[in-house]
Amino acid sequence: MKFNNPALSYSPKIFIQRNDLLLPRLVIKKVRRNLFFTIVSAYDHVIATVSYGKTGFRGRKKRTDIGSQAIGRMTAYILMQKQIRYLDIIIRSYYDRTVRSAFRGLRRFGGKYINFRHIEEVIKRGHNGLRKRKKRYM
Repeated sequence: MKFNNPALSYSPKIFIQRNDLLLPRLVIKKVRRNLFFTIVSAYDHVIATVSYGKTGFRGRKKRTDIGSQAIGRMTAYILMQKQIRYLDIIIRSYYDRTVRSAFRGLRRFGGKYINFRHIEEVIKRGHNGLRKRKKRYM
């Protein structure tokens, strides 16, 4: 699958192009109380999204390592079903404990089937810094 059209080379989304070969991407995004693994095709079509709710973890159990590993395991299962072997990975949050354990679940269940070509950490910040959380009243 060669990519030669210069008109399509720019996308407002994150677009990784190495050696003129486009690969599907796995976008890992951690929001305040959830973790999303989104599989995106080479041409920006969402294939699947996995989160804590899809794996059946609710409430306090979401923050455990087992819940995060379940997300990685389900993502690996979807990748094997769709016969996707090579991926670029984009981590759109800090690489902390939950992201690391979800990544561990992906590697354990995917094993030698799934190969990562490029891993990139992209963190968006405003020019004036991060907004602090609202003070909690009790």
